[in-house]
Amino acid sequence: MLKNKGSFLRFNGTNLVMKGLNSISLISWLLWHFMSVLTIVLIPSQFFFGDSLWNLPKNQINFLTGLSLSYLISVLLLTIAMYKCNILLIRDKLLIVLAVFGSYSFLLLMTKEFYSRPYLLLAVVLSAILISLSFWVNKTFQKIIIVFFIVLSSLMQFLGSSPSALLFPGPLQYRVDKKVDTDLYSIKVSFFEKYFCSPLIEDKCITPRNGGGISAFGNDFLLATGDGFLYLITLDKNKNSIETKLLPYKTPMNSEDFKQAGYKENLALFRTTDILVQDKADGFRLFAAHHYYNTVDGCFSIRVSSIEGRYNSFIKGLNDLKWQTVYETEPCLPLIRPFPKSHSARIFSGDESGGRLLLLNENSLMLSTGDHLFNGWDKAEMLAQDKNTSYGKTINIDLNTGVGKVYSMGHRNPQGLFADSEGTIWLTEHGPRGGDELNLLDDGANYGWPLVTYGTDYRKHLWPLNKEQGQHIGFHRPIYSWVPSIAISNLVGVEGKLFELWKHDLLIASYTKTIWRVRVREGRVVYAEPIKIRGKNARIRDIIEDKDGRIILWLDSGAIVVLEPALKKELSTDTNIKNNNSPKELFVAYCAGCHSVEQGGDGIGPNLFDIVNRQIASVTGYNYSEALTRYTGIWSEKELDSFIANPQYFAHGTSMDYAGMSKQTDRIKIIDYLKTLN
Repeated sequence: MLKNKGSFLRFNGTNLVMKGLNSISLISWLLWHFMSVLTIVLIPSQFFFGDSLWNLPKNQINFLTGLSLSYLISVLLLTIAMYKCNILLIRDKLLIVLAVFGSYSFLLLMTKEFYSRPYLLLAVVLSAILISLSFWVNKTFQKIIIVFFIVLSSLMQFLGSSPSALLFPGPLQYRVDKKVDTDLYSIKVSFFEKYFCSPLIEDKCITPRNGGGISAFGNDFLLATGDGFLYLITLDKNKNSIETKLLPYKTPMNSEDFKQAGYKENLALFRTTDILVQDKADGFRLFAAHHYYNTVDGCFSIRVSSIEGRYNSFIKGLNDLKWQTVYETEPCLPLIRPFPKSHSARIFSGDESGGRLLLLNENSLMLSTGDHLFNGWDKAEMLAQDKNTSYGKTINIDLNTGVGKVYSMGHRNPQGLFADSEGTIWLTEHGPRGGDELNLLDDGANYGWPLVTYGTDYRKHLWPLNKEQGQHIGFHRPIYSWVPSIAISNLVGVEGKLFELWKHDLLIASYTKTIWRVRVREGRVVYAEPIKIRGKNARIRDIIEDKDGRIILWLDSGAIVVLEPALKKELSTDTNIKNNNSPKELFVAYCAGCHSVEQGGDGIGPNLFDIVNRQIASVTGYNYSEALTRYTGIWSEKELDSFIANPQYFAHGTSMDYAGMSKQTDRIKIIDYLKTLN
């Protein structure tokens, strides 16, 4: 028996005082803490990690082992302290638990090993409670608790993933609509959720592996998830709904070989990076960029594979089509850990792979490649500056021969490629900490990574390889760079008529829930407008414009998102205007189609920048109608109200082809918005 003098609990003012151990058998005491370890490790892990202990990857098991040891060390230290001190305050007990788990947390941060912050916090709370109960609960009730939780923990382990499926029931597809206000448009944003859960698990919705991409496919879309599954997406614009179909043509990346080679904990970064569909006279050709593991040499590369067929047969799964290798990066890269000074401890940095595809013409395909952390600082090799390697480059692939030629070099992790109607090629790439870039690509150009960057190392206020910190000297500079980083992703140029006021602007996606609308004029960025689409779960992996001009997004959370102007139909006539529309919404609905709000940015009509109290017909360079040029005075609020109510009555013969707005409250709102344009 374990005994100590005195009562275990007494009150000292408002403090709860522990004064030693109650009489308790050694076996019961050991069983209690064995049960506690099982409770902390086995029960929450079912819900946090979704499976039995023996099915979890090594990094998660290591994390759970550390939690177990932290609990046992806390118990040991508390027991020693109580025998020595005889009186131990609750505060002191909590400090010991926090000190042990805090030390473990610090160790995790220093070694860069896997951890779950919510799980860690829960383990601290459970440890404090269970250790306290070990002294407070009487022997009979203690035995009941021990038996109950040991049986519960064991039973849950044998049930595998079923317990988490009860808490997180699986796929219930749904749509969420919201309105996002931007400078020139109010946008309707439609989120289509849980349409792309992993097909390998039926009882719950597991988000697909990060990565993948979306491409137009005839009148529909083709989506590849990061783990290589292909889906056909049909968007019904009239019903604002989508239909999806899982196709039997998974991209040919060999995830299972990579996993069996011992890299299960890195599997989430072994991915399909993009797809692209090329229309052909007799059908289509689908390209996929993806990682490939060489089982003979134990190394990895990026492959571009392709499959050809006819649209209808492919959708029905009738063809026994085979993937062909179009191109493979060189050399095959070894799986080695970075130097200790690196911000990363991962043996495989597949999240720095690049892997975007762009069709330049019928016979030329461009591939962007990242350096996978082989940058001369995190790992010894500096691949982006080595002309004999395919990494940290854009590669122009001849589709007739499969030969790849370096188009540009000096890239870190190029995430986006887009060619505009004039043939200009735009590229987006991640910087380290800060220094995300928008680049205009030139054949043969060197963009400097890792020798120059506007970013810094994750642990320093400098980039160690840059000779002049904060400068980008000796290489092609980016057109624009973001500091701090925006976690840049793919980009697309607006070329359709649906977002007419965004024509020729670049929409740049990011992993921070935001699209950046970038206006480039005369080779420079005039402005970059952030458009936040959602508060959470909105890492935007890919972005395209469909044939109707809508913007389609693919999120890492497994959602498809559709962006289109709000109120296009609702605001077509006065009778459809709702009283709760904002001044800006009314302006966008009625005025923005013809009038710019930028200084000097005339559209069909003159720009309305600083219009209130401006001289009538006074914008330099704009060709006004004779009716307005004869008019003297300024655009006072009264004059603006008269003009908007009936343009022809105000200035007979004006070229403004608009019948007028009869509702005075709406006119006042529009004028209120015009007053802000200065």
